[in-house]
Amino acid sequence: KIPELKEEIDLIKILGSDTLMVTLNTKSLDQSKAREISARLHEVTGLPVISPLYDGIEEVSTLLIELIGDHKA
Repeated sequence: KIPELKEEIDLIKILGSDTLMVTLNTKSLDQSKAREISARLHEVTGLPVISPLYDGIEEVSTLLIELIGDHKA
């Protein structure tokens, strides 16, 4: 059984890290269904939910660049 996403995020926190965002593999979904799932997961997690296939990776890249910059400072 695959654990619920919220359980996985909680486990990551217990292990001492933060979850920055959720990315979805939406290869087998049309854009409408991908948006529906993204919105539902955002409501559950409070995190940005990105479908690189439909949203691109700019938001992912921007967040990672900011994180690396903060880490170096």
